[in-house]
Amino acid sequence: MSVLVKIVKGFLTKEECDFYADRMESSKGSMIFDDGQCSNSWAEYGANWDMLEDCAEKMEEHTGLRLGPTYDYCRIYSVGEVLNRHTDRPSCQVSATVCLRNESTPWEFHWSPSKSSQGLVQGSYAPEQGDAIIYAGCEVEHWRDPNPDGVVYQAFIHYVDLDGPHASHADEYMRNNYMRKRQVKLTLREQRNNS
Repeated sequence: MSVLVKIVKGFLTKEECDFYADRMESSKGSMIFDDGQCSNSWAEYGANWDMLEDCAEKMEEHTGLRLGPTYDYCRIYSVGEVLNRHTDRPSCQVSATVCLRNESTPWEFHWSPSKSSQGLVQGSYAPEQGDAIIYAGCEVEHWRDPNPDGVVYQAFIHYVDLDGPHASHADEYMRNNYMRKRQVKLTLREQRNNS
């Protein structure tokens, strides 16, 4: 990825965001509360596998890389929640955090150079619904200060460069019980076809 952080306004439409956020809300009962990283939020692997697949080509266009999807994750952040400063594991070589719904003030996502991301300038961006921040997850330290107000529905989609050192992580989601979720979750494509 030649650019380590890229902001993409309108990465998803309002319809897409509402669909994924509503699906997350309806699944809250089966989600993990306190995933070890965010103690006051709900989270789930595989909730938006269809978004992961549907956005792969768009991610390739924005990064200029040939990408393989690895997995998706989502969180419903509560007021006051913090995401501590960190970098990600190899499966998150190329990542996007997508704001699906923000019930109040947009919540800033911060980034800073790590030892391997020389030349990156520290920055932040407060995404609106549908905006994505694409970043090199293994190279860029990222975090969120306390959520000032309102619940935030956030999706994370992760990929690897198929021509890079982490290519073996591609399709991780297919090896980790995502097929069960594929059978029980109605995709946006299916919902559109049924209406």
